[in-house]
Amino acid sequence: MVGSDRVRIVEDHLTKNKQNIEHRREMLIERARQRLGLYQSGQMRATEAQQWAQYRAGDLSAGLSYSGSTNCPACGADGKLEGEDVEAAKHEVEQVSEDDYDSWMELTVGAEYFSCDRCRLVLDSFELVDSAGLPATFEATTDVGDYWEPEYGND
Repeated sequence: MVGSDRVRIVEDHLTKNKQNIEHRREMLIERARQRLGLYQSGQMRATEAQQWAQYRAGDLSAGLSYSGSTNCPACGADGKLEGEDVEAAKHEVEQVSEDDYDSWMELTVGAEYFSCDRCRLVLDSFELVDSAGLPATFEATTDVGDYWEPEYGND
């Protein structure tokens, strides 16, 4: 909340911030495309090629609690969306035998981080992920555990 005399200043700041985010996103995506092109054509400098070769799949992950996949905005390969904030959860149960049940949670998670193993693109904030047109949320599944039993209704 700001006073009416400061509204214009705040709006200008927000506009500049949005432009900065868009510029950073464009720069990161273009740089990932360039690096991938150099690597594929064999024109990468020796030190960059050595760093590229030492890289292992998953090294760019933020290690957040939940992850899903979506297409990379730079190269089109499968990239990894990650997040911590669960926006919705639905408990699912399947009876696999007379006395055995599988139980899991279907989660809708807010996307906070994106990485691509193919072109090495990293978008490390919700604002960059959103600006790139990637999904704001993704679906994830988690185990409920071995101790879940159905309600018997005989309380």
